[in-house]
Amino acid sequence: MLQGTRKRTAMTLVELLVVMAIIVIFTAITAAFYPANQADRELSRFSSTVQSALLSARNRAKAERLPTGIRFYADSNGKVGSVVLIQKPAPLDAYAVGGGGNPPTAGSLTVTMSGNDANITFPNSYPVQGNLKINDFISLDSGDVAKVDSLVNPNSVKSLFGSYSSGFSSALTALPTKFKVYRGAIELSGDTPFELSNIIDILFTGSAGSFTNALAPSLLYFDIIFNPDGSLNNSTSEVYLHLHNLESPASDYSRDAILAVRKMSGSIGVYEVGPTGAPYQFAIDPRNKGI
Repeated sequence: MLQGTRKRTAMTLVELLVVMAIIVIFTAITAAFYPANQADRELSRFSSTVQSALLSARNRAKAERLPTGIRFYADSNGKVGSVVLIQKPAPLDAYAVGGGGNPPTAGSLTVTMSGNDANITFPNSYPVQGNLKINDFISLDSGDVAKVDSLVNPNSVKSLFGSYSSGFSSALTALPTKFKVYRGAIELSGDTPFELSNIIDILFTGSAGSFTNALAPSLLYFDIIFNPDGSLNNSTSEVYLHLHNLESPASDYSRDAILAVRKMSGSIGVYEVGPTGAPYQFAIDPRNKGI
């Protein structure tokens, strides 16, 4: 009588070694690709965060009819680390704030030159300290403007050489002068900066197509601001931001992206980095839909 074959209840040593070898191979493959996949996910998260912040600012500008945008803060090394919502307050009209009288008359401005710098004195009725801030602009009826570079005293401000138009001083010879103050963007009350990625930085294209930091160590922030119609407020052309992975090898931009903001429409998109020497090639072409 034939005896039945005995069932196997365990793996042979050879089979066990084969299975272990397969596990080791797959583990090695996963470990090799994990950093790249993690970097891709981080870039995707970073670009989505920046896009959402810019879109929120553009929508708020349309809703509140005031220029609104995003301020990108950097550390002392120029690394962008956080963003915050900003807005330009409504302009101050001299007829409403300064002067006085019935009917109201414009207050008088005077200017004295200190070397190449312009010291601008406002009428006593104009509350300079309560309303003007550094980076505000004084605009005359003539179209001449001067940027406020420092507050000198309760009635005077200084505009440094290069911060005022050539006709600003001569335009003040006829008094009284009507003027407006266009105020610079300020952080919105209650809105706190939120942190961005530690491994993604924002760069731009410098001369000869080389990648350089968007912020010099002395410059602590830069702004992207939208008008109430959705167009860009503080730029005369499209804005392109290069989102760079700091963990990539030097001169390796294969895992980077370009975030573009259109000047007229304010539309926002993310694109692949172009070939060497033309990094914004895909972002510039309006036919490309982005990634």
